[in-house]
This record gives sequence, structure tokens and C-alpha cells, in this order.
Amino acid sequence: MSNFLFVQKILWIRTWRSVISFLSMAQRIKISCINKDDRYSAYEKISHVGGVNDNGTRWKLTLSEAIRSIENGNYSFYTSVGGHTRNVVVPTRNGSKYLRTEADADTPDNLLSLPECP
Repeated sequence: MSNFLFVQKILWIRTWRSVISFLSMAQRIKISCINKDDRYSAYEKISHVGGVNDNGTRWKLTLSEAIRSIENGNYSFYTSVGGHTRNVVVPTRNGSKYLRTEADADTPDNLLSLPECP
């Protein structure tokens, strides 16, 4: 194989790897509101997360849908509270999966402090 064809093949492979990587990237979405089972309890379970799309329409997912979306790599969520942006992760406690931000290990802030979704 000539050097020219070899270089073309490498460039073609790199191009397709970039395209595949781009297509497989999770869409990053800001969570700006939540619904909890008990709104006034700092530690109650989140039932829904939501936010606003670029076009101004609202979106809302159940806890299960949000967890599944993260685990499947479809979406990655984040919050922005008080000027601090934090990624939302899916930990497990006592066999149950839940959502929290990376920054609030045991403190009820960031995700849990967001306003109620309509």
C-alpha cells in the first residue's frame, strides 16, 4: 500500500471515530426544578426532575426515567445553584438508586434545594 493510501485510510478512520464519538455523546441537560414526595423534608425522595428547553418549553422526567437516561448514556444532567455547576450522578443506597449532585454527598443542597416543578 502506498503512503498516500495509508494516510488516507488513517484520516478516514479518525473521521469516523470522531463522528461515532459525537453521536454517542450524552446530551447535557440542566435540571432546574424537582418534585419530592414531601416538599418540606430535606431528605425525602425526589419523584421528578425538570427544566426548560432552549425554545422555552418545559420538560419533566420521573426519577426512573432520569436514572435510566443517565445509565444508558442518553443524557447527562447538571445543576447550577449559587453560581456552582454540579454534575448529577446515580448512586445506590440500601439497594435503591437515586439522584444527587457530585458535590452534596450527605448534605441536602444543590439538587434538593431546587424549586418545585410546575
